[in-house]
Amino acid sequence: MITGRSPAEATELWRMSATELAGVIRSRQVSVREVVEAHLRRIDAVNPELNAIVIRVDEQALAAADAADRMAGTGAGLGPLHGVPFTIKECFDLAGTPTTYGARLWSDAYPSQDAPISTGIPFKVGTDLTAGKVAKTIWQMRMAIAVNALGLPAVAVPVGVVGGLPQVVQIIGPRYREDLCLDAADALEEALGVLIPIDPR
Repeated sequence: MITGRSPAEATELWRMSATELAGVIRSRQVSVREVVEAHLRRIDAVNPELNAIVIRVDEQALAAADAADRMAGTGAGLGPLHGVPFTIKECFDLAGTPTTYGARLWSDAYPSQDAPISTGIPFKVGTDLTAGKVAKTIWQMRMAIAVNALGLPAVAVPVGVVGGLPQVVQIIGPRYREDLCLDAADALEEALGVLIPIDPR
């Protein structure tokens, strides 16, 4: 293992690809700890502005790096990316994370909530294939996307037609209360009747 690497040289390790890092770790040109420390310094430098990493596990990462270095020192069979650091994108149901916390806050504040599926009128077939229209469509459906991201149950119920365009309401419930959404949907259909599909012609 090479020691005495300058801070500037060590910092540049974050620029290397995963396969390049695996190679220099396997050949013992650098230690896994050096690699992890270089990445942590890079995170310190840019993450305050980007906020791309919301949960830091520095101590666990360094402990894992030391363990990886010990394993590399035994000459045991190593995986192809042994010692290469990575981040994890978590979306749903990870205890103690902001995603779970946000969903709980929503459920406490809004035991039941109605919202549109889309904030814009339906688009003509093929419109979403036009340059720039996909982003607009996604933006118009932001309420439905947010509900899915929070892992909340929801049901969409047609409630009528205005100007030839179908009208739909999204009923959002608290976590694990799909029954409330279905009960509300049933009450709407009881009051409005079950609307048949719109004639596409």
